[in-house]
Amino acid sequence: MSIVKQDILKANQKEKEYASKNINQLLTELAAKPDYDREQSQIQSQLALLTANQQDIETRYQTDKQRLETQCRQQILDFELSLAKEKEKLQQDSTYLATAFYQDKERLSLDLNSKIDEQSKEKIAIERKIREVEFSIESIQKTPFLKEEKDKLKNDQRELSEKKQRLTS
Repeated sequence: MSIVKQDILKANQKEKEYASKNINQLLTELAAKPDYDREQSQIQSQLALLTANQQDIETRYQTDKQRLETQCRQQILDFELSLAKEKEKLQQDSTYLATAFYQDKERLSLDLNSKIDEQSKEKIAIERKIREVEFSIESIQKTPFLKEEKDKLKNDQRELSEKKQRLTS
């Protein structure tokens, strides 16, 4: 009997608990549970899809980022290579121009020295002729000649002197 009393007490206590918990509300919640589970399943599916999409986007982003970094590094290397080639070409051009300059300078110096030598030889030849003419004039002045010949010799002497002046200047 005491066991039965305890069972009755427990049953009464449970009845009071169920009454306080509002069994109707529990039944309504229980009936709504399949809809809730379906909605939760849909949300989890959407979450899995969004997570997969996010991972796919992150993977594509990392791939694109690495590809762009590789392209940038390649462009930088190509640019540096072209700069190095351009610098080498400029150095070669500079060397060529310097060599050509000094060759032209040497050639012009030789030409100038050759012309100076020619002019010196001409000057010496003219001076020799002038001395010869002066000697001839002196010898002619010592001997009597016609006035026309004396004038002609003086004129020749003056022309030779003028040529000498032009050459020396």
